[in-house]
Order: sequence, then structure tokens, then C-alpha cells
Amino acid sequence: MIDYRDWFRSATGRRITAEEIGEILGLSRPSVTRRLTSPGGLSADEVIAVSRASNVNPVEALVDMGHLEAAEAMAFLDSDGQLVETADEGELALELARRLNPATRANEIDELAARRSDTPAPVSDPAANHDDGTVRDFDWDIPHAADSSPDENEERLKRGEDPVD
Repeated sequence: MIDYRDWFRSATGRRITAEEIGEILGLSRPSVTRRLTSPGGLSADEVIAVSRASNVNPVEALVDMGHLEAAEAMAFLDSDGQLVETADEGELALELARRLNPATRANEIDELAARRSDTPAPVSDPAANHDDGTVRDFDWDIPHAADSSPDENEERLKRGEDPVD
């Protein structure tokens, strides 16, 4: 059997008396004492009322006091949204990328910049992003090196070495 006063003391960091619980529930101290010591203990409604009055998470109290299973509470939370603790790394990465992607916030960024500069937000020219879809063959004749260093394969062949990929 759980000691309700000890549980609330550890959750709140202060002593919770039968008188205080009685004030919250609208019961006398002897009635509260009987409930706290009886096998049935406090009802779920009473645990919720005392938790809220004590600034304690009622779901945590209900789970710890046996009125709810932890799996039931988690299943309810997962039904509409997912907790960070239950999401896998891939889902977290995708959500973070979605939130940080400037393209998804382009209008907001333009409006913010316009407010800061007191000028209207620019209107994008639809032709600026137009791609006609033409695919061209790569032209190997045009030098594409970022520097003017010698061709390593040619140098190796001049020295009589095997070329390296």
C-alpha cells in the first residue's frame, strides 16, 4: 500500500498533512486519515485534486499510485502526437529539418526582413526559377580544375609509374 503523504512529500519537496489534504478535498482530518490508511486509499479524482492543488503532475501521481498504467498514459499521448522520448532518431531529424528549413519559412523571412527595413517584401519573379529541363552532355574539353596544378596521371606516366585512379 502506498503512503500518499510520503509520495506527495517527495513530489513537492515539502510536508503534506492530512489537514491540508482535507481542505483540498473538503473532508475532515479523521475522514482523510481513514482514506489514507484504508486499502482502497484515495480515489483517482481525489489524487488528481490533491496533485493539482500541490502543483504536481496528476498523470505521474495516477501512475505511481496505481490508478493508471504507464503504458496507458503513454498510449494516450502517442495517439495525437509523439513525445521526444518515444520518437526514433530518424523522426527527430526529419522534424528538426522541417522546422529549420528556410524554404518552409520563406514568406515569414521576407515579411520579417521587410518590417525591419520598412520596405515591402519582394515579389519573386516566376521566370527567375524557370528551368527548361534541357540536359546537356558534360564537356570534358573545358578544363574544370579549380587550380592550375599539373595532371597527376600524366606526371606519373612521364616518370614511368602506373596511373592511379
